[in-house]
Amino acid sequence: MIRFHSTGFQGRLKAVFEDVRSLMVDAVVIGRHEDFGSGNRAYEAVHGMAGDRLRAACRRFGRMPRGQARMTPAFGLTSRFVLHTACPVWRGGGRGEKDLLAGCYASSIEVAGKAKLRSLGIPEIATGIYSFPPEQTARIAVRAVASAIATAPSLKEVLFCCYSITALRFYEAEILELEREWGRSGQR
Repeated sequence: MIRFHSTGFQGRLKAVFEDVRSLMVDAVVIGRHEDFGSGNRAYEAVHGMAGDRLRAACRRFGRMPRGQARMTPAFGLTSRFVLHTACPVWRGGGRGEKDLLAGCYASSIEVAGKAKLRSLGIPEIATGIYSFPPEQTARIAVRAVASAIATAPSLKEVLFCCYSITALRFYEAEILELEREWGRSGQR
C-alpha cells in the first residue's frame, strides 16, 4: 500500500509508505555514522543496491560532522544522487540531539537546493540504530524541512519515506498540524 498526503506547501511535502530505493526522485537521503559506515536499514539497502562505487565515493568524505550532508552520484539507483547525512545518536534528548537531527534535514535541503534538485526522498533517518523516537523524528523532520525549503526554490517535492503505517501516520499528522499552524498564522 502506498499513500500520499499533500500539504498547503503547494504539495511540496508528502508522506509515503514506500522503499526509498525505488523512488523516482532526483536524490535520496540516507543517514550514516560520522566516521563512515553504519549498519542502519536504509544505508545498508542503498549501498547494497548501488555497490562499490558508492562506497568508494563515501570514503572520500572521511569523517563527516553530525548534522551535515554531502552528495554523491547514485550509481545505479533510480535516483540520480544520494545525499549522505551524519546522524546523531539519541541519548534521551538532553544533549542537543534534536538540533543535530534538524541540522541533518536542513543541510540536506541546502545541498539539494544548491544542486538545483527538483525532488528528494528522505527515509526515517535516525529512528533505527540511532534510537530516535519515531514520533519525535517525524516532528523534527517535517518542521526542519518546512523551515529550510524556502531556501531551495527548485525543490518542488520532498517525500518522507516511512517504513511502517504507524510512522506514516506520524508524518501525516505532523504535516497536517504544520499546515494548520501556518494557515492560522498566515504564513506560506
